[in-house]
Amino acid sequence: MNSLRPQLFSAIPEAAQRGDLVSRSIAVTPPSMSKNRRLTEAEFWAEADRIRPTVLGALLTGVAYALRHRDDPAPPELPRMADFASFMWRAAPGLGWEPKALLDAYAKNQVEGAQIVFEAEGLGAAIVDLLALRNPREWEGTATELLQDLPVDEKGRKAKW
Repeated sequence: MNSLRPQLFSAIPEAAQRGDLVSRSIAVTPPSMSKNRRLTEAEFWAEADRIRPTVLGALLTGVAYALRHRDDPAPPELPRMADFASFMWRAAPGLGWEPKALLDAYAKNQVEGAQIVFEAEGLGAAIVDLLALRNPREWEGTATELLQDLPVDEKGRKAKW
C-alpha cells in the first residue's frame, strides 16, 4: 500500500540539507515577533481555537475551488512535485491568490533550498570561501587544481565530496 503524508519539520538552522529532500520541501520562515506581541502557550491555543473555523473554512474553500476546476488547463510549465503544483494552481484563486504568483513563490523557495544544499555540503561552502578570497571572484582550472586551491584542511580534502 502506498501512502502520501506531508511532514512538518521544525529546526534551527535548516532541517533539510540534502538535495532530494529539499527539492520536495517548502521552507517557511516566519518573521521575528516583537516582544509586545508574544503570547503564553495558553493564550496561543485560545487564539488558535478562536480562528480555527475561519482557517479551516478558507482551506476548504481553496480545496473546493481546485476540485471544481480540476479539468482546467494545468500550469504551462510544471516544477518538481507537479501534482502539488497543479492542484495549488487550481486552488489559488479560491484562496485569493494569483496562480502565477504562487508558482513564482514556489520556484523562489526551490532556488533558496538549492542554495542551502550547496552551502551545507562541504564542497559548496569551500568554493564560496575560495571565491570570497579572490578578486575578481572567479576561478578556472581542473578539479584536481580546485581541490588543491580550496581553503580546507587535509580532512576536508579527503572528504567524500
